[in-house]
Amino acid sequence: DIAAYYNHFANHGISEHRTLGGFPAEKIVPGAAVAYSGGSSSSSSGGGGSSSSKPATKPADTTPAEQVTPTPVTPEPEKEPEKEPEKEPEVQKPTLEDVTVAKNGANTLMKIKNIPDGYTATEWTSSDNTVATVMAVADEEGVICGKITSASKTGTATITAKLVKDKDVITVTGTVTVVDATFVLDKTEIAVALDDATGVTLQATGAGDLSAAAVTWSTSDSTIASVNTTGKVVGLKAGVATITASATDGNGKAYTATCVVTVTDPYVALDKTALSIEVEDEVKLTATAVPVPAGGVAFSSAETDIINLTDDGKTATIKGLKAGNATVTATITVNGKQYVSKCNVTVSALTPTLEYEKTAIDMKLGDALTLTPKTQKPGSPNGTVTYSSNDPDIVSVGATSGILTAAKTGKTTIVAKLKDNKDKVLAQTIFNVKVNPSLDIVDSSDNSIPDGKKITVGAASTALKLTGGTGDVTWVSSNPAVATVDNNGNVTGVSAGNVDIIAKITFDGEEISEKVSLVVELPTLSVATQPVVPTTAGGGTLSTQPVINIVDQNNSSAVLTGFNSAVTVSLVGTDAGVCTLSGTTTVNAVNGVATFSDLVIRTSETDATKTVKLRFSCGDMTSVESGALLITAATAP
Repeated sequence: DIAAYYNHFANHGISEHRTLGGFPAEKIVPGAAVAYSGGSSSSSSGGGGSSSSKPATKPADTTPAEQVTPTPVTPEPEKEPEKEPEKEPEVQKPTLEDVTVAKNGANTLMKIKNIPDGYTATEWTSSDNTVATVMAVADEEGVICGKITSASKTGTATITAKLVKDKDVITVTGTVTVVDATFVLDKTEIAVALDDATGVTLQATGAGDLSAAAVTWSTSDSTIASVNTTGKVVGLKAGVATITASATDGNGKAYTATCVVTVTDPYVALDKTALSIEVEDEVKLTATAVPVPAGGVAFSSAETDIINLTDDGKTATIKGLKAGNATVTATITVNGKQYVSKCNVTVSALTPTLEYEKTAIDMKLGDALTLTPKTQKPGSPNGTVTYSSNDPDIVSVGATSGILTAAKTGKTTIVAKLKDNKDKVLAQTIFNVKVNPSLDIVDSSDNSIPDGKKITVGAASTALKLTGGTGDVTWVSSNPAVATVDNNGNVTGVSAGNVDIIAKITFDGEEISEKVSLVVELPTLSVATQPVVPTTAGGGTLSTQPVINIVDQNNSSAVLTGFNSAVTVSLVGTDAGVCTLSGTTTVNAVNGVATFSDLVIRTSETDATKTVKLRFSCGDMTSVESGALLITAATAP
């Protein structure tokens, strides 16, 4: 009994949701009666058959103790699946197409795409009527378009159209470009092979109104060359003819372009008929053919052990593999007949070479350098390089190492020879070597090399001298605005910067030189007398006034007496903000010494002793600070 079965679950507090007879059963409430259909063709919720119901019978094994008070349960409504929101169809915005028009052409239409229903483009304007004018017209389908009525000069103009529907207005814009009308062919001269049915097809290109114009073709001599409606030219007999392409623009103006056609027997020709190369060398051969085969000219050689041959259908690359002779053949086939051109190639063994970066060498007395030959080509003959000097007293050389040593000033030659295992000279190189004096610029005070030395503006001149050379010395500064040098090599700093000092002499009729690089710095400040603050409450006039020296950066005890610059003092430090400095805070140095006389430091703070410093500065010179100064707190009022 189905009803009894479900009542059994209901009385035990079990809720079921099943399908009975193909129809969904309700959730069972404990203790409640269950109604069921008496047949598969009827149900309590629908159908044409009769239905009946009766109280559910309690199962025989169920005792009263098992009875429970039914608790009403509200069935949960079934949730309907969420529907994805429907996407609104994308609306295409109206746009006005751009056009190109030939100068003095007209009648080109500018059409609007995606016009919304009910809208009409009745108002058309041009941003520049001197370039192009426009008016509203209807096309063959009755849609309002913009017609370019004139194109007077080259340039661009913006065409604006207003789409109107009742009181709604949509504005669209497009560009009209006016260009000079042109009509050209892609070739002005061609060669066509006699009886070659493939022929050559010419391409006509027009600008402006001519870009889509119909082209007509004609030949000046139909017995020599013919041309069809697509521009295909075929040679009929040897000779020269002119092919003419014609087109007419929108105003009825005619344009023509011509191409001279030479009809000749088919041929292929290489740009060289003979050439010589060495092993590992490469050379190119270029073929000219009439007609040009679709796959290009065919290159071939039977001597693949002597040369390597590659090509792109027009140009062949030949590389020598070993000594010998080879033939390169270029071939085309027309109407089953072959036409060829040949080039004889002679490949010789590598010529032994002995090459260096340079053969003219300048050395300084005492210098050494190594001669190193360039790398030989692969396949070059092997051998040994030996060296010799024509005057070892001037320059000696290692017989196999190639190391040169400059022993004395003068000139000589060095010979390098490449020899095989039978001592046969395969190649040689001669070097011209000149040994110059070994010049050095040194500091006259200690003979040290002063390269990179720092000197101070206003300091005593730095004396330089040249060693290793004889004769008159010419001294030159690379930048006199930074440092000057006199005829005796005395260098004086002028302003901060870097400078080269150059010494020149004449040796063996030629000028030789040496240089050093110097760094010029500004002077620095030095506190010669430290200031002293009185111990009175709130400070006061300094009991010891400061004295500042302008000194050499490299020697702080050397006062630069040539400086009379202004030196300024200011208050710095932890408590500078609650203290004041008064008196003469800028004084002019005298002979490099700045003396302050009436500086006063005060504070009105009463809570604690204050700590400050005095900072002294002079133009772009590095500033300097005094020691810490303690200012006694002021007396409370």
